[in-house]
Parts: sequence; C-alpha cells; structure tokens
Amino acid sequence: VTSNTTMRRYRSGTVEPAELGRTLRVAQLVSGSIRRAGHRIRVNVELLRARDGVQLWADAYDRTDADLLAIEEDVARAVASAIAGRLLPGEQATLAARPTRSPEAYDHLLRGNFSIAQRTPAAARRALAEYQAAAALDPTFALAYGRIGLIYALFLDWGWPTPGISDDSLIVLGAAAANRALQLDSQSTDGWMARAYVQVYLHPTTFEGSLEAFARAVALDPRNAEAHHQYASILMSMGRDSAAGEEYRRALALDPQRFPAVDHAHDP
Repeated sequence: VTSNTTMRRYRSGTVEPAELGRTLRVAQLVSGSIRRAGHRIRVNVELLRARDGVQLWADAYDRTDADLLAIEEDVARAVASAIAGRLLPGEQATLAARPTRSPEAYDHLLRGNFSIAQRTPAAARRALAEYQAAAALDPTFALAYGRIGLIYALFLDWGWPTPGISDDSLIVLGAAAANRALQLDSQSTDGWMARAYVQVYLHPTTFEGSLEAFARAVALDPRNAEAHHQYASILMSMGRDSAAGEEYRRALALDPQRFPAVDHAHDP
C-alpha cells in the first residue's frame, strides 16, 4: 500500500490510471470523495484496476457522522475482499479493530493529524489541542496519547515556542503521555515513538532507551516513514552514519516527499 503522503500530488485526478499504476508500482487504485452536510456524511468510493482503469467495485455510504468509524471499516472490508477474495478470520478481526469507540474523539484525532502535517508552530499547537480533546472524550484512546507525547517531543526537537511551558515541563508531559499510551496499548507505534523521542531529551548524552524504543516503533509499523526518519536522526547523532543512511532511505522509499531526509540519504 502506497503511503497517503505520496499520493497527495495525484489528488487532482488528471493522471490516467495506467500511468499512475506504473508510477506508483501498484495494481489497484482506490479513490473517493467525502461530503458533509450538518451531521450527515456521504462517502463515494471506487476500486479501479490500474492497468486499464476498469472499475472493480464501487459503493456510496450516506450516514450520520456518528457512523464514521463504521464507514471506514465497511470500506476497508469491501476493498480488501474485492482484491483478495474471502478474508480469513484474523484479517476480518484486524479490519474490525477500532482505535476508539467515540466518533467525536476520532474526528479530533483526524483534525490533529491534518494540523501536525503542516509542520508549523501554530499548526502544532492546534494539533495538540485536538489530540487533547480526543483523549478527554475517550480516556482509553491510546493513539491520542501517543500523538500528544509526539507533539511535546516535536516542540523540543524543532524549537517551537510553547508559551508558559518550559523545556523541562515538555519532557515531563511528553513522558507521561507516552507512558499512558503504552499502558493502554503496548503495541502503539506512536507511543513507542513518543517514548523514544522523550528519552533523547532525558538522556541527551547517552540516548539511553531511545534506540530500543525507536527500533520497537519501526518493528511494529515498518511502513511508518516518521519512525524511520526520526530513528535515522538519532543514529546520525551517534555517529552511526551507515545505519542512519539506511533508515533515511527507508523513510524516503515510503514517503518520497520527505525532503529533510533527502540530503541525509545522499550524504557520502
């Protein structure tokens, strides 16, 4: 599955399916649209065969916004079935798993993801507020806590201003959020990534615990470009240039638009 970030440049719909399939080296393409009117959501989705643009499956979902998570599950199940045929029980269970039972909390998470992708101080503060709102609505939402911890670490890493919060407080808050995420879900990639980030600032000379946590995050989600990128940054800081270059290349393969990794990946 090609990353969402890689697909952003093709959202205009002007590239023919066959060309897009060759460029991305994929056999099928999923496209769709979402419209909201009050508390109603209409989602149109189609699955195309890349080589000739033939529609393999299509459907429309007209429901309330409270059904957002159910729509995601239904679309994922339909697309997977159209591609692979009958799903195994384990695969069905994976598709049925939900990060939260609160549609409102999930909506805040998505808004936070949109903001943090902009990588600006103001957007990061908006993202933090959205993630905190998600966690307040669902105190068992591990992903929200993982993102909160990651945001605190990003404030430190990027030197973004945080009025009223000292660097020491950011470390404490980030560690608490990461720990909460992992208490709720020991398999949380964002939780491990947040912990890894925080360990860098807790142990700035030895990076104690950071490499292990980043390795854990990458193992849990090998397609997480952010995890590979940040793991590479720490390896580079430790002078492990060869290992860092490999991680940067993996990040770029998953997300070719990740410009900060480009220069490092081509360093001699």
